[in-house]
Amino acid sequence: MFSQNYKLIQLDHVSSTNLHAADLLSCKSLTEPTVIVASYQTNGKGQGNNHWESAASQNLLFSVVVFPQKIKAKEQFYISKITAIALQEILSARIPGVKIKWPNDILVRTTKISGVLIENTLKADLIGSSVIGIGINVNQSEFPIPATSLKNEAGMEFELSALLNSFLDAFHYWYEILLSRDFAQIDLEYYKHLFGFQEWLRFSWGGIEFEAFIEGVETDGYLVLKARDNKIFKFGFREVDFLL
Repeated sequence: MFSQNYKLIQLDHVSSTNLHAADLLSCKSLTEPTVIVASYQTNGKGQGNNHWESAASQNLLFSVVVFPQKIKAKEQFYISKITAIALQEILSARIPGVKIKWPNDILVRTTKISGVLIENTLKADLIGSSVIGIGINVNQSEFPIPATSLKNEAGMEFELSALLNSFLDAFHYWYEILLSRDFAQIDLEYYKHLFGFQEWLRFSWGGIEFEAFIEGVETDGYLVLKARDNKIFKFGFREVDFLL
C-alpha cells in the first residue's frame, strides 16, 4: 500500500525526476505533497555538474515535492538534514555501517549508497516549495564508479516499492518535526549519524591536505572544521573534499 501522505506519479523513464517536478511546479500542476518515481533516468542530476548513474529498474530514483512554507530560507539545510536522517534510518534497518556524509551523501562505511539533490524555490524569506531528488542503489551489483548497494551489502534483493514506502514514512515523521520547528531534535539525530563528527579525518582544500574534525554544520549548511592547530574553518558545498 502506497503512503497516504503523498500523491504518486509513476514514470517509466524521464530525463530527471527533479526536472520533471520543476516543470510541473512551473505550470502549477503540483499543489500537494507528491513523489515522482522513475524506473530509469536518462539525465539523472547530482550536485553541480555531476550525474547520477543508475541501471534501469534496479534502483530507487525519485523526487519528493513538499511545500514547507513555515521554514525560512536561511533554515533550508534542515530539509537536507531530515532527508539524510530518514535515509540513514531505513537503510540501517537493513544493513550495518550506514552514515550521513556532509552535505548530502549516504555512505556504507566509506562507500556511497545514496545521494540527494535538493532544489528549493523561495517566496521572500520563506521556502515556497522543495524538490528533493533521491537515488538509492538497491539491486544493482556493478557500478562505473566506487559505490555499493543494498544487494551488495546484504546479499539479497529488495522490493523497491516497499523500500520507497519505508522512506516516505520515515521522511514524513521527520518532516512533521521540522514543521514544528524542533530543530534541536533534528540536530541531535543528525550528529549521531554524521560521518566524521568529532573524529579526525583528512581533507583537501585547494590542493592542500590537512587533518581536522567536524565540529558541526551551521544552519545554512556550512561545514565547520577544527584543524590540529585549533584553527576553525568553514566551508560551503564543494569547497572542501573528504579524503576517504
